[in-house]
Amino acid sequence: MISRMRAYRVAIAVLVALALPTSAGAASIVFEGAGADAASIQPAVEAFRAALGNPNNGDAPGPLFTGRREINWDGGGQATATTQSFSPFNGFVNNRGAFFTNTGFPFPEINQFEQATPFGLAALHHDPTLANLKTFSDPRLFAQKEPRLINVDFFVPGTNAGLAPDALPSGVPATVKGFGAVFSNVASPGDASLGFLNATGSSLVPPALGDPFGRLSVSPFAGGLSFLGVISLDDSIFNVEIISGSFGGNFVAMDDFLFSEPTAVVPEPATLLLFGSTMAGLGLARWRRRRQN
Repeated sequence: MISRMRAYRVAIAVLVALALPTSAGAASIVFEGAGADAASIQPAVEAFRAALGNPNNGDAPGPLFTGRREINWDGGGQATATTQSFSPFNGFVNNRGAFFTNTGFPFPEINQFEQATPFGLAALHHDPTLANLKTFSDPRLFAQKEPRLINVDFFVPGTNAGLAPDALPSGVPATVKGFGAVFSNVASPGDASLGFLNATGSSLVPPALGDPFGRLSVSPFAGGLSFLGVISLDDSIFNVEIISGSFGGNFVAMDDFLFSEPTAVVPEPATLLLFGSTMAGLGLARWRRRRQN
């Protein structure tokens, strides 16, 4: 599954890279806040929502050209059940346009995404202290069985209908202009971070702001909530990398995810012709090899 997922992501990235214009540099607007409770970060979240644009498009199918998408992990505010999902996690790819994978080690096939209340996470991880985790929107949080890297890719909502659980998307790849997330229990600057990549795999975070991997650290507030969001001015965001917690260290959960309406990547006619010619050439070469064999 992992090798198939890598090949799939490389193929999509090549298509999008061909379609997007090149950029000599990236400029970003950063929104952040941290504090003891939801009210402490509410101004930063509301400012980010305004920058992403209104309305909140909910589950409306695309393509849409204004507004934003949000994932609060709460099942409409009613669900208190503990839900575990394997990677890849496509539960929100058709209705919101976000597709999640992780890079767990050494057993990626059993590393799971978790949606649960703080008490549910405490039971899952046999750690009663997790029952004290703060939420931004009640009642559930989003976490991983083991802290590590999460990848978020984007698709036009409504173009991935009928997918089986854990299946790879088949819809229209998309980019977003901004992405932000709420974190719970970030105790130190190294506990959580966000990375923003364009289709070529280049960081959209200016070198002066990010770490050596081009990621922005989330402002810490142990036992409280933190928010970090970025609007990209020069490039479209093709992929977001989320670091949440550390192996054997502090446990970090997440709450609301917010991002601009995913926009389909439409290649220019010349790009389509080039891609079509390339694929035709590859197909002809494969046919000739088969005949020779």
